[in-house]
Amino acid sequence: MEPDPRHDVILTGIGGQGIQLCAKVLALAAAADDHHVMLSSYFGGEMRGGRTEATIVTRDAPITGLPPIVPRLDAAIVLHPAFLGDALPRLTDDPLIVTDAWAWPDDAPRNGRVVRVPARERAAELGAPVAAGLVLVGAFAAITGTARPESLAGAVRELVPAHRAAALEADLAAVAAGHDFVTTEAVTS
Repeated sequence: MEPDPRHDVILTGIGGQGIQLCAKVLALAAAADDHHVMLSSYFGGEMRGGRTEATIVTRDAPITGLPPIVPRLDAAIVLHPAFLGDALPRLTDDPLIVTDAWAWPDDAPRNGRVVRVPARERAAELGAPVAAGLVLVGAFAAITGTARPESLAGAVRELVPAHRAAALEADLAAVAAGHDFVTTEAVTS
C-alpha cells in the first residue's frame, strides 16, 4: 500500500477520550522515525465532555513558517462528532479522514477519503474500551506512513501514565489493531 501523503492532522473529540495522549503518541513516534514534528493542543477547562483537539504537523525537513495554530490541515482523526463542526472548516478540500465508524455523521461532507474504523469495538474486544483513540492512531500511521508500528509501541510505552500501567498491553494491542484493520480490512468512501 502506497502511503497517503496527507499527514498534517487534527485529532478531535471530547475530553476524557484520550485525544491528548493519542496526539503525543503519534508525534513522539513520528519524531522517533526521524520526522520533524510540531504538536499543538487545545482543550477546555472541563475534565470530561468538553471540546478537545490537537494538531500534528509532520515533515521530513525542519518546520518553518507555520503559526502555532495551523489554519489548514489535510487530515483528521475523529473520535467523537460533538465538535466536528469546529474541525471541518480547518481541513483542505480533499482531506483524509480516519474516524471511529460510528462517529462520522451520515450528513458530513463526502469530499476526500473517509476511512471508517470500528475503533470502539476493537478496543472493547481487547478489554480496553478507552483505547479506541489508539486504534485510530495505529490506523492513521499505517495509512500515511507517519510512524512505524514499533515506534508507536515505543511511544505508548513511554507515555502511558503509571496509573494506567495495567492497561499497557491492551493499549499496545489497540495500536496494532488499528494498523491491522487498515492493512487487511478497511473500506474507504
